[in-house]
Amino acid sequence: MRRIRSARVGLAGLFVIVFMGFRGEACGAMKEIRAVWVTRWEYASDDLDAQAQQERIREIFRRARKAHLNTVFFQVRGQADAFYRSSYEPWAAALSGQLGEDPGWDPLALAIEQGRLYGVEVHAWINVFTCWNGATPPPEDASPTPLYWAHPEWICVDRKGERMALDADDYVWVSPGIPAVREHVLNVVTEIVEQYDVDGLHLDYVRYPGGGYSHDPISTARFMESQAHSGGISWADWQRDQVSLFVRSVYDRVQRIRPEVKVSAAVVGVYRSSNGGWDGYHSVYQDARAWLQSGSVDFVVPMTYWRRVDTFPFGELVYDWVAHAYGRHICVGIAAYKYTGDFSEIEGQVRTARLLETQGAAIFSQANLDSGETLDALRNGVWKPLANVPSMPWKDDVPPNPPSEVSVQRHGPDEVMVSWKAPPAASDGDRAAYYNIYRAPDSINSSEPGHLVHITADGAASWVDHASSGEGYFYAVSALDNENVESALSDSVWIGPEEDAGTCKEGAKCEEQIAK
Repeated sequence: MRRIRSARVGLAGLFVIVFMGFRGEACGAMKEIRAVWVTRWEYASDDLDAQAQQERIREIFRRARKAHLNTVFFQVRGQADAFYRSSYEPWAAALSGQLGEDPGWDPLALAIEQGRLYGVEVHAWINVFTCWNGATPPPEDASPTPLYWAHPEWICVDRKGERMALDADDYVWVSPGIPAVREHVLNVVTEIVEQYDVDGLHLDYVRYPGGGYSHDPISTARFMESQAHSGGISWADWQRDQVSLFVRSVYDRVQRIRPEVKVSAAVVGVYRSSNGGWDGYHSVYQDARAWLQSGSVDFVVPMTYWRRVDTFPFGELVYDWVAHAYGRHICVGIAAYKYTGDFSEIEGQVRTARLLETQGAAIFSQANLDSGETLDALRNGVWKPLANVPSMPWKDDVPPNPPSEVSVQRHGPDEVMVSWKAPPAASDGDRAAYYNIYRAPDSINSSEPGHLVHITADGAASWVDHASSGEGYFYAVSALDNENVESALSDSVWIGPEEDAGTCKEGAKCEEQIAK
């Protein structure tokens, strides 16, 4: 179990954080996940034509960059349908109005293109065990055949032996206890990771629908067989094992295909309730803590959708997740949709998450960033300093080499061209994928959030800074690889104000020139 340094605040301090909310600012906030969930409904609907849907995706990524986000969970599978080119499941009806009809474009491919353009990571978000949603079934003649029709034996069954019914307000689920179900979704995952240059895979609805499911014949027979061989495993433990087996299989498959891809899961915000309330562990057989402990995920996103003062106080929930991270990352989910008109709650939750040493926060959902007020408040407030996605030492701990030959030159009023030479490959073969540019009127401190003034979107080796021509500045550059491991800083270079636009590198000679 990880001991968090913030535990040293003591009981009184923890009370303030958990029940009243932390309003201070944490230092070193430049390595944190700043994510937003983009639901399929936020870019695709049959009342928008293809051009309008594509423009919506472009706007989403423009807004993400503007708000200083660095990660987008982009939904591409909702109900065993596809918002990408799939061999296993039909095109989603929201794209064209007809399930299975090729819309003539690929939302996931476009999202990845826009992510690269704006320097934002794209994590393909899939609903795992959901099969269909609606009062009527999917069309049987769609191609590929929808799971609802292709495998009715996979659908979850209750204690009475009745299959889940169609519901306009809820999903029909398939059973995690059926190996063929898990294999099918694993094939879906494999295709995405092999065919698309995603930065991550984000699992949602990776659980059972509820405690009364799934008593389907296949699961029941497998459970009885397991009992005979394992000395009396409980039904609840067996169901938790089925979900955990799937998560582990996904992680192993991704590691084999593209080990740099991050695997995460959106999980129930309350891991294990002490009062019999709805939780992940007992209610839906989701043992996310075991996934962290076994290294079956790179990070989890607990949906901690409560206020700082609530039945389950936000800070108390976050504290518990961080205390049981087992060396993996925690990115807390914030229910921005519940706090419309109350940005102080969102801001307070971000600050609390920082103090409790999470690795970041995710906003649900993109629609809440459509409000210019919320977006501007994030950009000018808690997310004003730029931030890199944190590196994951268990995936890569070798930093790239630093850039060299950094130079600065004034190009005009309030414009400074910063350029550098790309470094050679590091010892693990990784090259610079993008760069951090630091600027300060005095010596540069890479741990000072305000000194990071730009993160490039790619490996380009120059950038134009719009800095005041009446000031002199130091500049330095670092390189980051695809796993977000940062190099040491380059040598610092100083440029004088416009009327004295001389330059020099750090050292005694530079100090002498600045003094002049």
